[in-house]
Amino acid sequence: MRLLRFLVFILAFCVQVTPSKARAEYRAYQLSIIDSTSGQKRTVISTLDDQQYPTYHPIRSSERVVLEDHWRCTKRTDISQDPLQKICPNPRKK
Repeated sequence: MRLLRFLVFILAFCVQVTPSKARAEYRAYQLSIIDSTSGQKRTVISTLDDQQYPTYHPIRSSERVVLEDHWRCTKRTDISQDPLQKICPNPRKK
């Protein structure tokens, strides 16, 4: 009886946890990199947020990264494997 209850519990858990359809998504970020000495500003679209970006891409000590916008992309998440694949456009800018 215990084994049967345990198996029913495991089956119910697996049915609830297992998604019916796999979906892939990632976040896209619009970042502004501002140089405080020259006042220059450049915009970057990345899959890295404002905290992660400086750890992967070198910036000057006089520069700071500001998060301007973000959105969700609902396609494949392995864009790092295909460098020619572009980040999806911002849906609010259409």
